[in-house]
Amino acid sequence: MTAQSRNWSSVTGNAGALYRVAHAVANLGAGFLIPLRATSVAIDVKLNNVFEQAYINFLSRYKTYGAPTYQMGRNLVVRVRVE
Repeated sequence: MTAQSRNWSSVTGNAGALYRVAHAVANLGAGFLIPLRATSVAIDVKLNNVFEQAYINFLSRYKTYGAPTYQMGRNLVVRVRVE
């Protein structure tokens, strides 16, 4: 078994660019249900990219257009549903 000797910079020729071979993005989420008389209210909270990791998505079409386009940073989503 051999280790991979090429990283993103050597493949694209951008030796000075800040690219990483791999990345991990941490997300957190929680939700709860408040029962009321005839209905209930569901509240969901989700925090995407908890540690503000700068990364470029492999499937993004924008990564090939000149300067690197990083994906969205930290994002908080709150959803309230009446059921």
